[in-house]
Amino acid sequence: MKLSRVARKKEARKAKIKECIYTVLSWTLELIYTSSAIEAFKLLVKILSKRH
Repeated sequence: MKLSRVARKKEARKAKIKECIYTVLSWTLELIYTSSAIEAFKLLVKILSKRH
C-alpha cells in the first residue's frame, strides 16, 4: 500500500497527536496515583499516630 506524500504527512501528524495524548494521559494517571499514594500514606500515619 503506497501512500501519497500528503497522506503520509497526515498519518505522521495523527501518530504525533496520538503520542501526545498518550503521554498526557500517562502523566495524569501517574499524578493521580502518586497523589493518592501520598494521601493514603498520610492517612496511615494519622491512624498509626492515633494508636499510640
